[in-house]
Amino acid sequence: MEGVAGVAALRQVMRGTDDYPAARLLMTKEANAAVTAPGPT
Repeated sequence: MEGVAGVAALRQVMRGTDDYPAARLLMTKEANAAVTAPGPT
């Protein structure tokens, strides 16, 4: 998941690792922020 803030190691995007749940939360929050951000006016 290149470009996601805070995700810097392969083990963060591999299911079953201890780091995966926290990285998944970061990815979800970043995606939601991008979708809900106000667009150009």
